[in-house]
Amino acid sequence: MKKERAPRPPRTEAEEKLLQALRERLAQDGRSISEIERLVGRGHGTLSNVLRGRSELRLHHLETLGPVLRFTLPEIVAEAYGIKLTLDFPRRPR
Repeated sequence: MKKERAPRPPRTEAEEKLLQALRERLAQDGRSISEIERLVGRGHGTLSNVLRGRSELRLHHLETLGPVLRFTLPEIVAEAYGIKLTLDFPRRPR
């Protein structure tokens, strides 16, 4: 018998903002979701499940996607909130 998962709680405003910024980065990148998953070493469907709300977006997702999509954690958070990143964080080459 298949064990049922507990329902996922609704997304927070912060999660929605981060997901939107991530979607924009993915669209700019142009590679398929499955190609991105392969490059970061995630199982097939992991990123799709996050984007669809089946799985919760976690910081480790952003940390592993950053090098492939060329962003740092501070950069993606700043993009999500529409603020200019002025702190002296190392930036990924574009």
